[in-house]
Amino acid sequence: MDPKTAERAKAEIAGVFDRASKTYGQVGPTYFAYFGRRLVKCADLRPGMRVLDVACGRGAVLFAAAEAVGSSGSVTGIDLAPGMVDATRAEILQRGLSQVTVQVMDAEHLVFPDASFDAVTCGFALFFLPSMDTALTEFWRVLRPGGGLAVSTWGSPDHRWNWYDDLVKSHRPGAPELHAPFAAAEVNTAEKVLARLQRAGFISVTVESETATFSFDSPEEWWEKLWSLYFREPLEHLSPTELASVKAEAMAHAREMFARNDLVTDRNVLYTVGAKPTG
Repeated sequence: MDPKTAERAKAEIAGVFDRASKTYGQVGPTYFAYFGRRLVKCADLRPGMRVLDVACGRGAVLFAAAEAVGSSGSVTGIDLAPGMVDATRAEILQRGLSQVTVQVMDAEHLVFPDASFDAVTCGFALFFLPSMDTALTEFWRVLRPGGGLAVSTWGSPDHRWNWYDDLVKSHRPGAPELHAPFAAAEVNTAEKVLARLQRAGFISVTVESETATFSFDSPEEWWEKLWSLYFREPLEHLSPTELASVKAEAMAHAREMFARNDLVTDRNVLYTVGAKPTG
């Protein structure tokens, strides 16, 4: 991807998440918080550690990491969307976490000195980066020798929702896959994400897969959840008439699913951890 296209992509991504920031991770099933705690456990964070959380969003990994490192440690969160940073900073103040800070920053251009952190975490963000290899090189650089990296990526999608993808794509022919933002297909199997980290210089790389099921309390909650996530992006490009049509058909289908107790989502996640060599 050429530099101008990459910068345009980053601006578009930041814009979508900026608009979603008020409700991101706050609506419907709290699977980001669940997977964030799981990623922190995989990262084996301990009291006193210095942690960088890349693409911190509303703090799903950040707050779990803060609990793990305690008051003797520190957690720094970065995100490309100012709205995410502002909302998370407000929650940090509300929780009284003096060891946690957040700031707007590009994951591909970290401003931290070499070997600044004991661990780097990155939840569900690698596939949004125009250059994953550049970002991973930066993660490697800011880690101390022997420091660890822990990332989560989406694995196989829940095919019960294919009907929704088909519905939106019928109004947006040629639009990107809804479950494959940017380069998701490059890190959606254990073999792919393992190879990606190894190529960046990480050693002792392991991948763990988990599938968890989350339920929606109502069709209305499911629709609101869409707007709190990146899935709002294709909907934002529809005309008011198209959006009304999509919503009517989608809600009718969602009500049928709800009636048969099937308004759920199976989320398959890959947790990948690796280490920076000590020498």
